[in-house]
Amino acid sequence: MRLRLVAIVLGALLPCSSSLAEDVKVHTYKSPDGSFTFQYAEPLLLCQHDGENWTPNEYCKSQRPLCGDSNMVDQAIACVAEPRPKGPVTLAEATFAVSVIAQANNAENCFNDLQKSELSSNPKTVELHGSVFHVTYFSDAATSQSWNIRAYRTFHDGKCYELTRTIADVSTGPYDPGQIVITSQQERTAIEERLQETLESFRFTK
Repeated sequence: MRLRLVAIVLGALLPCSSSLAEDVKVHTYKSPDGSFTFQYAEPLLLCQHDGENWTPNEYCKSQRPLCGDSNMVDQAIACVAEPRPKGPVTLAEATFAVSVIAQANNAENCFNDLQKSELSSNPKTVELHGSVFHVTYFSDAATSQSWNIRAYRTFHDGKCYELTRTIADVSTGPYDPGQIVITSQQERTAIEERLQETLESFRFTK
């Protein structure tokens, strides 16, 4: 009887994350050349490039390239976005992108570009699935919108790769009370965690 009671109590204390994970559909992206993969969980959606722009525009494009590198240049080769509500909302856009920095043709140029940015924090290094990345944080602003970017860079197989997690916020200043939806801290945290999990799933496959 005592053993049964202990089993019931332990069962009640076990986390339910595994059952929650089963309810989330996870997709795997593989680059066209087979050089890397990453995973992204719904509601994140894969952005498509039509040769000029990333679509759908309402999630993958902003005043500045959301599917781009930390310098806001559209050099991305893969991008996923968080669907956001239509109409004014404080957390307006959120994306994860993989870019190849064309102008950085060696490891020194790849990492020095991060260190010289006036808007970046001091880079540190982390390891993701056997690859060492230099990590830094950027911020930028224009009119009533701001961008916060977490950038990971590494030099691999002769190319400078950058992984970016971009969050675009809209100021409440131009709006009267009730005209803009305030994103809750709980929702913001969930979005940031989804993007970070996507970023940390990135791995080179050759």
